Amino acid sequence: MGELLLAVYAFCMLCILAYSIAQAHLLWLYLRSKAAPVEMPPLPDRLPPVTIQLPVYNEPLVIERLIRTVLEMDYPTELLEIQVLDDSSDDTVAKAAALVTDFREKGIDIVHVRREARSGFKAGALDHGMKRAKGEFIAIFDADFLPRRNFLKQTMGHFHDPMVGAVQVRWEHL
Repeated sequence: MGELLLAVYAFCMLCILAYSIAQAHLLWLYLRSKAAPVEMPPLPDRLPPVTIQLPVYNEPLVIERLIRTVLEMDYPTELLEIQVLDDSSDDTVAKAAALVTDFREKGIDIVHVRREARSGFKAGALDHGMKRAKGEFIAIFDADFLPRRNFLKQTMGHFHDPMVGAVQVRWEHL
C-alpha cells in the first residue's frame, strides 16, 4: 500500500514539475518577445478606405468619448466611414444621434444605425452594419475600448502580406 501511495505522490510531483517547466517556457518566450523590437510593416502606397464599427448598447456614459476618440484617429477623413451601431433602449440613443448629426454637418462620414429588433445582440448589430459598410477593411471597437490615435496606420501595413486576413491587437481599457 505504501508503494502505491509513493507512486501516486511521485506521479503528482512529476505533473507539477512538467507544469512548472511549461510556465517557465512561457515566461521565457514573453521576456524574449519584449526584448526584440517590433517592426511595423510599411504603409501601402494607397491607403484603403476603412469602415469603423462601434456597437453600443445602453452606454450613455461612454458614447461621446468613444465617438470623439475615433474621430481623432490619424487617418485621412475621406477614407473613413464610421458606423455607430446602436441597439440601446435608454438615453444613449439621443446622445449618439445628436453627436452623429453634429459631425455629419461637419462633413464627416458617420451614421447612426438602429435596428427594429435586437436579434443576435452585438454580433447581430455588426452583421447589420456590415451589409452597409463601404470600406475595404473593417475595424471594430467596443464601447469601453479607446483606440490609439495611430491605430489604423499601425495595422494597415500588415495586410501587404497576402496570408494575412485579420489583425488582432492588444486591447487596453481605461
